[in-house]
Amino acid sequence: MGLSGVFPALHALWVNWGHAACYLALGLEVAMELAYATGAWIYVSRVPEKWRPGVFEVVGYSHQIFHVQEGSLASSIVSAIG
Repeated sequence: MGLSGVFPALHALWVNWGHAACYLALGLEVAMELAYATGAWIYVSRVPEKWRPGVFEVVGYSHQIFHVQEGSLASSIVSAIG
């Protein structure tokens, strides 16, 4: 699901080759996919819980880190566009 934007981005690159806006959109897409993959890795590997079992029961567990990272990514993309 996280990589669902790859094929539309490749299609847009193919159709709009040479337009500056296409390169900006592709750069933002790559940044989004890298951040999503990093957040998914943190979530799957259960980094904080694995290092300190029982400490991150309420705040700071990997699922929260994943959502905070995705929220900050979304806000940075919105501010980059607007």
